[in-house]
Amino acid sequence: MPRNKRSFVYTNIAILFLPFLVSGLILLTSCAYTPPPLRPFPTPETAPIGIEAGMRCPNLVFQDEQGQRKELQEYRGKIAFLNFWASWCIPCQREMPSIQNLYDDLKTDEEIVFLFLTTRKDFDESKRWARSLGYSVPLYMSTPSGDRPMVRFANIPRTLILDRNGVVIMSTGTEPWNYWLERIQDLIKTSAITTRRHLSFPADGVRVDVEVIEGKPNSSLRLAFVPEKGVKLSAKRGIVVTPSESSSVRWVTQTPYIRIEEDMDYFPGTPVLTLFFVSSVNSGMVDLKIEYGYCKDNSEECVPAKARIELPIHKHD
Repeated sequence: MPRNKRSFVYTNIAILFLPFLVSGLILLTSCAYTPPPLRPFPTPETAPIGIEAGMRCPNLVFQDEQGQRKELQEYRGKIAFLNFWASWCIPCQREMPSIQNLYDDLKTDEEIVFLFLTTRKDFDESKRWARSLGYSVPLYMSTPSGDRPMVRFANIPRTLILDRNGVVIMSTGTEPWNYWLERIQDLIKTSAITTRRHLSFPADGVRVDVEVIEGKPNSSLRLAFVPEKGVKLSAKRGIVVTPSESSSVRWVTQTPYIRIEEDMDYFPGTPVLTLFFVSSVNSGMVDLKIEYGYCKDNSEECVPAKARIELPIHKHD
């Protein structure tokens, strides 16, 4: 085909499709990104363990920047924003500014927690990278845990949004998080309503601070063991919490609840245990038998100790 005839054909094709190209460009530039709705799932007790929407997230174990041990279940009752990332991950770098903006907007809201997890080998480098660029999001180092077989750090970035019962509402890769503020604020309002009560009990060598979170369908008791000045809690002995048999509740957490740190002699900081239950009556009482060990006045020999606390609980409809 002669050159001038080919030019004529190409020109006519371009003219034919020009209106569609222009309208497409106008549509793309005029429509803002709209995030999908976030809705909590109603049946967390029967949800399988996993990291896809509708599943119960495994109880991840991690450390903060000060080396304090944390567990994901400590944050039940709150919305959780989990981001798996690393500084060498280019998509992670690209989405970090919008995540920082979202965090800045929500960091004073006590109903949501942000957890940014990376592997042990990547933690120091990723922390240096984030802090050097002024990112203040809370960073954590993932540690081994037997109940997190489905979490794979190779597939990053990955963000999980959990409802107050620890069920995954959304599992996604890179997102324009600048558009998500209103959606997450709505989720905080519409997710299972909970009431919180704080109680404190003196015991031998410690103070047991209890947060009772009453929600639907699961409620929880969060026990923090605060050592007295000069007291260390024995990690070798561990902490055993045995709830009494009661017609008031059905325990979701396997009992007795045992926590032991085999690689250290003493608990660093304040150990926290969480027990989950479902109220079966409008109101009632439960009591907990607690066994632990502590050392006082720099003594290397820890002595066994026991405590018993009684708690009022209510059914949440």
